Amino acid sequence: MLLMARAARADGFTVALTGEGSDEIFGGYDWFGSTRRRWQRALSIQRRVSSSRRALLADLTDVPFSNQIVRRERDAHLRIAATLLPVEETRARDLLRRYAKLSPGEDRAFLAHSLDAMRRHLGWILLRHDRLGMAASIEARVPFLSNRVADVGFHLPISAKIRGREGKWALKRVAAKRLPRRLVTAKKKGFPIPGGHHVGTTEILRGGVVHELLRWTSEAAADLIPRIEADAVARTYFVGLEIWARIFVRGERPDAVAERLLAART
Repeated sequence: MLLMARAARADGFTVALTGEGSDEIFGGYDWFGSTRRRWQRALSIQRRVSSSRRALLADLTDVPFSNQIVRRERDAHLRIAATLLPVEETRARDLLRRYAKLSPGEDRAFLAHSLDAMRRHLGWILLRHDRLGMAASIEARVPFLSNRVADVGFHLPISAKIRGREGKWALKRVAAKRLPRRLVTAKKKGFPIPGGHHVGTTEILRGGVVHELLRWTSEAAADLIPRIEADAVARTYFVGLEIWARIFVRGERPDAVAERLLAART
């Protein structure tokens, strides 16, 4: 993203319009559809099988959204992120209670998930965009997050946001009047990093600052590090924390930390 911003600046652009917020407001992420279908199936079963009502309700209430950390990451060591900031996990239930009058239940879950993503997911994306844009002297603006557009988007019926498995349905209909169809129906493309790019970097955790801060014993480190290595999300969190701590807590030079990372991979 930084390279793209630098390329745009080299071509003479100083301002860029980005699409941030459109997925959260108009239902573009697959997570929202997964949450809606999950609730739809469970609520349908509850209506037919009364004996399973309590168990199903507990499952939906405890982990209402399909991409929450505590659902996606079953292993105990990966729940650390949730326990360090519990509001990120309790917000979901708060939103569901706030919109308790909205029915059917799957639409309530869809809206609550969208609002949760505005804070949980979009918050750090906007921070990242602002920093990377400014690093290249590019001002990134977000028209979908203007008050008028957001207000219209959140008040659209769910049926205008998702049809079958297609998200951003209404937004795509509007876009189709102005853009080539191949662009409107194109598959979403992000900036993925290959899974193998960070493999081996967890070796930097052995005897590192995270090791000290979390008071891992040698036995605990031997057990945790291979499991962290096996999970891309945990690997990103823990190795990122170690890099930050080595530079800003221990005072190591960034190039020295980089050399240590490269050595760990070989």
